[in-house]
Amino acid sequence: MHYLLDTSAIICFYGFKKEYEEFCRVINDERNTIHILEICIPEVISIFYKKHFAEKEITLEETRDLCSIFIDDIKSKIKFLIHPVMARDIIETDKIWEEAEKVYESKLKNTGKDFIDSTDALILALAINLSKTKGINNDFLLVTNDTHLFDTAEALKINVKRPNQIK
Repeated sequence: MHYLLDTSAIICFYGFKKEYEEFCRVINDERNTIHILEICIPEVISIFYKKHFAEKEITLEETRDLCSIFIDDIKSKIKFLIHPVMARDIIETDKIWEEAEKVYESKLKNTGKDFIDSTDALILALAINLSKTKGINNDFLLVTNDTHLFDTAEALKINVKRPNQIK
């Protein structure tokens, strides 16, 4: 199976919360291919530090440990297949912005949820392109814990689940 993780899903993977145990098992299963967009790497590191400095959820030592584990996983090229941002992904974002606007207006406008950002649009573009790839298309799933990204992916007919829905 091929899984594309956005930043929120990567954070769930490294968060070690009981509700994500099954998701973590699936991600660690070597039979699965785990795709991430390279632009998510600095976002993940930033969120780890934010969890210490802004949210006071973890210690500085835990932050450094998480960063080290994550970077080791990136460097090993075993856990993640890292995708660069491609011109085709940027071009694909035109229809994504249109769909995201519709989703926001119909579902999220008065909820306090944010509109998708450029990284989300690029992840959706990569998801569209991966889901069209021969050999991947029938075994592809986007994983996100982001409400607007999830709803926009569904509107774009992308196979999507939240980390706690992965079995």
